[in-house]
Amino acid sequence: MVNLGRVAQRIVPDGQLRDRTFPRRLEMAQLYLSFVLLELPCLTLAKVADVVIQSADIKLSIEHSDQRVRGCMVAHAGSGFIFVDTEDDENERRFTLAHELVHFVGHYMIPREDTIERLGANVAEVLDGIREPTADERISAVFSRCHIGPYKHSMPRTYGSDTAVLEDEADLGALHVLAPLGEVLRTMRDVGGRDRQAWTMAVSERFGVPEWAARIRALQAERYVITPHEKLFASLADATRPNSGSSGR
Repeated sequence: MVNLGRVAQRIVPDGQLRDRTFPRRLEMAQLYLSFVLLELPCLTLAKVADVVIQSADIKLSIEHSDQRVRGCMVAHAGSGFIFVDTEDDENERRFTLAHELVHFVGHYMIPREDTIERLGANVAEVLDGIREPTADERISAVFSRCHIGPYKHSMPRTYGSDTAVLEDEADLGALHVLAPLGEVLRTMRDVGGRDRQAWTMAVSERFGVPEWAARIRALQAERYVITPHEKLFASLADATRPNSGSSGR
């Protein structure tokens, strides 16, 4: 599991993290992170491969190349390409960019930097697929718990697979970046009541995330909105309420 706080601080610097202006403009991350944002209509894996091969001469082996995708990230030699489908609405595109940035920073950049710090600068040649690791590097990687092969992340998301774990982390990280929990709580308390749909719409509007993502974030925050006393009273009420499912016979 990646450290979402560490990832968020790389995607949104401290000054911006303290800024309560939303929605966030994550395209500005190109100023301080080594990636290029490419927005294309009707995005497919074949289009991703064409751009990467022409721009960086990186050979990609992609299955289901005609598959439509909302977004995609390709990383090599410390830099990356992030693709977003322009056919999606603004909120969906914002979430896609945040999702792919979590992949780039949390699943590629930070592990790469940690490995180089522990094993030395020369291991970058292994991470970039230029050469195979030496026996000493393999042993050091085991003891340091570092991955020293080239970065590889495949699709699609299959339930229970390693890919699914990474995708779920990227979704959770995107929510962490776009809709900080403390700000979500303020928004929900301002709305008041216990109307989950009203909470969802308020979160979606303020933070510029799709309704499905806002619903998830509101549910994550709901347990903090309801006070411990309210939870206790609700539990007591449930315990003393007659069982409507019983016939009484």
